[in-house]
Amino acid sequence: MDMEEKWLPVKGYEGLYAVSNKGRVKSIDRKVRRKSDGALVSKRGKYLKGHIIEKGYHQVMLSKNGVRVPKLVHRLVLETSMPVFNEGLEVNHKDLNK
Repeated sequence: MDMEEKWLPVKGYEGLYAVSNKGRVKSIDRKVRRKSDGALVSKRGKYLKGHIIEKGYHQVMLSKNGVRVPKLVHRLVLETSMPVFNEGLEVNHKDLNK
């Protein structure tokens, strides 16, 4: 039985990005100001590809106010799915799939 995919906003990036319980990350449809003339234009959201870092974990780059920050996908899932999150908490995968 396949579990239903549920999306939650990424903490600190609400309205910009969402992460699913299946480990997918996407940007959200939103309005942005065009640099050339300041006009408001629609920006369509998309799934982020990311890449795998040296220890086999998936990483994506999130951007806010022109600052890009690398984030580990498994940590994003943990942070959005747990009501209380301790920074030193260790994440273990049930299926051992990073």
